[in-house]
Amino acid sequence: MVVVALVACGGPPEPASTDTLPPSTDRDPPPYTPGPSDVATTGAVVALATSAGTEQGRSVALRFVEAIRDQDRSALERMLAEQLYSAQPRLGGAQRSREVILRTLTMSTGNNLGPDVPVESIVDLTHLQVQLLSEVEERIPEGLRAEDVLVSVPLQTAYRTLIGGGSLHRLVLVVRTGGNPRVVAL
Repeated sequence: MVVVALVACGGPPEPASTDTLPPSTDRDPPPYTPGPSDVATTGAVVALATSAGTEQGRSVALRFVEAIRDQDRSALERMLAEQLYSAQPRLGGAQRSREVILRTLTMSTGNNLGPDVPVESIVDLTHLQVQLLSEVEERIPEGLRAEDVLVSVPLQTAYRTLIGGGSLHRLVLVVRTGGNPRVVAL
């Protein structure tokens, strides 16, 4: 016969601590904030940077100009809201349908400039302005939001016929940023 003895060490588990942490004060050290990194590692602490959407607004505006340059109707259709407000000569005003805008934009250039013409030749990037609508307008027109981004894109003289038949010196867009950014005023 074999006898196996089971021996347990220790005693009953310790009761959970009833102590609570003191409240945070301004003398506490700041929480750890990781530095910026281009690479993420599984399980690593990362920082999330947020912005007011101005970079996204700028990016959408430049892609919009590229789509006009290339006469890319499907790209323009994806970027435009279903109904668009007027951005020029004043913000707000009558709504126009995406279809009307698409017809106007794709008819405005009889020539397809194509991707060989760099965007920098069409727009003056040094004077491109991007601002939150709330920074520009005291009273936000109905249908637009304070967090929408107003982008003013100055056109180079040689390419003013690209949009507006030559009379337009700058293209003004209002971009609603987020997961699916859209041009909501033009």
